[in-house]
Amino acid sequence: MTTKIKTMKPSFYAMAMFLMSSLYFISPLHFGFTDSKSVKTASSTLPMFRGQELALGRNGDGRLEVFSTDYNNVIYHLWQTTANGTWGQVAQLDGNNKAVSMTVATNTDGRMELFYSGTNSKLYHNIQKLTNGNWVGESGLGSNDYAKQIAATRSINGLLTVFYVGSNSAIYYNRKVTTDQWGGEKKLGGFAKQIVATTNKDGRIEVFYIGTDDRLYHNWQKTPGINDSWIGEQSLGGLAKQIAVSKNADGRLELFYVGTNNRLYHSWQTSPNGGWIGEQPFTASGKQISVVQNADGRLELFYTGINNALYHISQATANGGWTSPAPLTGYALKIAAGLNLDGRIELVYIGTNNQLYHNWQITRNGNWHGESSF
Repeated sequence: MTTKIKTMKPSFYAMAMFLMSSLYFISPLHFGFTDSKSVKTASSTLPMFRGQELALGRNGDGRLEVFSTDYNNVIYHLWQTTANGTWGQVAQLDGNNKAVSMTVATNTDGRMELFYSGTNSKLYHNIQKLTNGNWVGESGLGSNDYAKQIAATRSINGLLTVFYVGSNSAIYYNRKVTTDQWGGEKKLGGFAKQIVATTNKDGRIEVFYIGTDDRLYHNWQKTPGINDSWIGEQSLGGLAKQIAVSKNADGRLELFYVGTNNRLYHSWQTSPNGGWIGEQPFTASGKQISVVQNADGRLELFYTGINNALYHISQATANGGWTSPAPLTGYALKIAAGLNLDGRIELVYIGTNNQLYHNWQITRNGNWHGESSF
């Protein structure tokens, strides 16, 4: 009997270790979602997605939708189940499509369109079949066009124009000639690291970018509409490593940027469609920025500090001066801000643990709920 017991013990121990090892290898950590404390039941906390890139859009019915990529650059999305409401589960967008840079814009008919640079550096897009609906699927944009960084805006006729930094760092654009037909790649002029675009109050598109020399430049249409008449590259003054742009309540554009010294700066048009005041510093330093307009017209700037902590600064009055920086709960690597249908701002971000979080105003123009995981 003693001999039999001794031969059974190692066998039992080996089986136990095998079972423990098997459980470890099916842990959700190995699927890039979350730690075990978030996996409770199907009806409680959902597994948290672990992301890299980030973009935030809004459906035609007002529901916000987040786009992100996982560790393998595969594109996923997550959306509100009702406008201003709760969120559904993270889902793969379409097949195994991958992106290293992306932006999202809304067509005049309410259909969202995602633009992205693939892992092969080619420029792709994917559009909703119907407003608020499913997606058509990945398609190359242009004829073998390449992109490193992308921005999109609507022209005065409501059709989208996409601007992008090519693999050679030159700036290109492509605009729609109908709701689903593109005109083809055109060269804008200039070389850039990062680019953003918006429209002036009179409808002229204006493009802002960080040059390959880290200096700030802009270029704008001479007249509104579907045309290729651009003023040409103009210096804005200042050095930057990240930029964002928004529009004041009175229509004046305002540019925000992180300087090469990590200081936060802004510059604004002195009148709608007009000239610029020049570089003005904030009393803050940061890494990432995103800006959006409150329901009452006041701009609000979100940023991550040098330690990745989240902060915000807002205009005291619409078109006016700015309040002092104030902290928000949480730490982030990437941030994106947008407006709910009821006018409340919602901030979405990738935490320093690469998980997706959000925070939102409890009431329009009001206080904040606090960090919440998806």
